[in-house]
Amino acid sequence: MLLSSRKSIYTVLSAYISEQLGSFICMHEIPHCRLFKSFSQSMPPEPHSTESEAEDREEQLKEYSYKKLAHLRSIRLLKLQPASRRDQEIVCELIEKDLDDKKESKFEYEALSWSWGTGPWDEKIKIREADEAYMFTVAPSIVQALTALRQKRRVRVLWVDAICINQNEPTEKNHQVPMMSSIYGSAKKVCIWLGEGDTDSRIAIDFIKQEVLKLQGFDELCESQEATAKWKAMLNLMKRSWFSRRWVVQEIALANDAELYCGTKTISWKDFADAVQLFVEVESATHRLSEVMRMDPNSYHIPGWFEYVSALGASLLVEATGTLFRVSKPSKEKSRQPLLSLEYLVSRLSVFEATQPPDTIYALLAIAKDTAPFAVITEENQESHAVPGGAQLISWATQHQQAKRYRVDYSQPYVEICRDFMNFSIRQANITDPPRALDILCRPWAPHPKSTKPFYGKTTFPFHDDNDEVMPSWIPQLSGAAHSMYKHPNGEFKMGRTNADPLVGLPIPAPKNYSAAETTRLRQLRFKKRDKYYSMYVSGFILDKVGKVEVHSQSGNIPDEWVEAVGWLNIDDDPPEEFWRTLVADRGRHGRNPPTYYARACKESITKGLASGSLNTMELINEGRCSVVSEFFRRVQAVIWNRSLMRTKSGHLGIVRRDVKEGDLVCILYGCSVPVVLRQNMKAPETVIREGQEDEKEHEEKRRVAAIHIQRAFRESKSRRDARKRKKSIPQPSSPPGSHAEIPDTKQSTSMEGENRSDLGDFRKKPRKPAVKPKPRHFQDLMSPVERVSSNESVPKGDENKGDENFWYEFIGECYVHGMMDGDAIKYQNQNEVKAQVFELR
Repeated sequence: MLLSSRKSIYTVLSAYISEQLGSFICMHEIPHCRLFKSFSQSMPPEPHSTESEAEDREEQLKEYSYKKLAHLRSIRLLKLQPASRRDQEIVCELIEKDLDDKKESKFEYEALSWSWGTGPWDEKIKIREADEAYMFTVAPSIVQALTALRQKRRVRVLWVDAICINQNEPTEKNHQVPMMSSIYGSAKKVCIWLGEGDTDSRIAIDFIKQEVLKLQGFDELCESQEATAKWKAMLNLMKRSWFSRRWVVQEIALANDAELYCGTKTISWKDFADAVQLFVEVESATHRLSEVMRMDPNSYHIPGWFEYVSALGASLLVEATGTLFRVSKPSKEKSRQPLLSLEYLVSRLSVFEATQPPDTIYALLAIAKDTAPFAVITEENQESHAVPGGAQLISWATQHQQAKRYRVDYSQPYVEICRDFMNFSIRQANITDPPRALDILCRPWAPHPKSTKPFYGKTTFPFHDDNDEVMPSWIPQLSGAAHSMYKHPNGEFKMGRTNADPLVGLPIPAPKNYSAAETTRLRQLRFKKRDKYYSMYVSGFILDKVGKVEVHSQSGNIPDEWVEAVGWLNIDDDPPEEFWRTLVADRGRHGRNPPTYYARACKESITKGLASGSLNTMELINEGRCSVVSEFFRRVQAVIWNRSLMRTKSGHLGIVRRDVKEGDLVCILYGCSVPVVLRQNMKAPETVIREGQEDEKEHEEKRRVAAIHIQRAFRESKSRRDARKRKKSIPQPSSPPGSHAEIPDTKQSTSMEGENRSDLGDFRKKPRKPAVKPKPRHFQDLMSPVERVSSNESVPKGDENKGDENFWYEFIGECYVHGMMDGDAIKYQNQNEVKAQVFELR
């Protein structure tokens, strides 16, 4: 046979070698065989195919189509085929593995953690199945990661979420997401792909390995001007997009081992985490690194280089992974006990982004102490989801009694996903910390709803955006978060403050910052879906009205108008106490009482710096060279940044959001630790009529269902009584002579036995008292507090009024009202007999 091309010779020779050597050599090792090498070297070089020819070949391949997973706990794994050169195309194979199959328990794989990004998915890889090759579209970063991880001679088995999960099928995604703890927990190692390397990444990784982790010389390193470029390179590495991805929190927290890959450089997660902790600790405690950076001629023009390094995703990730679990090592396997609630994780990790808004919540379910995620049951795949979330997750929930089942459903409208999270957080807090159950209303956490982009494949799963549902005001938007990344005028991206900190703080088991409602518990909680909006019903009372609102604080500066508004006319005098205490919300660091020297720091600073129309707090922090003054103004910035000074109608000074208007209501909500601002809105007459009719229909349906339940219970009770009567009417068989049941002759008994029998006989003759029937109770009384709040009914009501059905209220936000933050508002209510009422929030 005449062989006309190099390719045909390769094919025939490969087949011959494979046939002769059989299983002693793998197909991917044939090119390294001596016979093959010597033969190929004697052949003329094959002409390279052009880019257009390669594209034509790709177009001829069919697009890969997923097959349905065979088992309830099955996952797909990617077998990455080896290649001798980096420029060779990515070829892989998908296999199925049952996580519950004990025979496959020794099957090892690694999990890839990477950043999805927002760019187009326009790269192609090959997926082989049997004798066919298919085309699969992926993101460029996946091709980069697989190229870096691919080995030269051995197959590497990986789990890659974008490939191993059918992202276009919401039913499969609903089912796979609750299994994330098992997937990452079973992986031998998590491979973290940070992206292609650059000069900064190479400097940073070498810097960590060779200098930062050498603790004996760490203090000298922090004061060395020669190291400023290296610290800056490390900061840039920490700002890589992977560190802002929400899913990475659980991926690292559940990993048995993890390693970072950046270009050709690698470093273990443990070493990197230690370096980040040292970096954050020295900067947060002493700001020494920022001081050294100001002496660098290349960096002095950017103040506070490392000011908010602790708010970076990398810093929060290291902090979170160190506090998420209590780890113990029994005889066979490592055991993790989760320590943090879902509400805490969502509130604390708001800086982490998610490609899909629902993942703001779903990405944290597997690592929260109070959630056991389960897949929603759908008609299309009833059998596959018969055991929601899988056996392991049910076992998890059984072991940790405080874990509640949490539904994962990507086809649900986003506003309902947010509603479910709010409801879950409130009812959980109503058990653990009732006076702060509604504090979640004041913590920004929800990203703005947006339409999904086709990141993968040709279509996306159904997702409802803001064109379908209006986001209610009681879902706090992420735009109000305290910190975010922004672009400095020199082109550098920098973490900085954008808003003040929430007054309510984080939901941790520690003394609360404030207790405006004192110990009053949540009295009312109900959600109602209307035509185009969701209503939330809570109870409380109106404390005051907003009077004059001053200009808002820009960049944390104190405007001159604020000083005039409090009547501090002679700045040589001591500042009014209500003013300096309001500037710091009457608290110091970590929620403690403010130190008395805050008043002195306020006076000295105002005296020096009001010439320009406002007091530049950032300049005083960076250039003031006084740690006491810097501490005071850092606290001031955390309270007033982007907020306004106001005075209520009754004369109380306070701090409110910049969008508060005169006439807004200052209210106390039962179950919320701080006062809030609500804006009253009048309903249209036709709206009042329509809602009244809807409510009446709903109540009628509830009465109908209740009547059915009562009738069913009555029939079942009657049936049980009739059965008992029939059982009593059946004559009992007499005991045969000589049996053990026969009563012994009393004459043969001792006197003591006779007395005992006589007493027993007298006891039997006594008439039995009729059983006291329990008083009928409403079904709400039989429910636990969790069940009450989780239902659409309200929690036990107090003496609050129903509320005017002609009004609804917009939730504007939390506020500080001087003199009304620690139970004083409840005393005011009792002294002035202020009636409680129900507020409908929209």
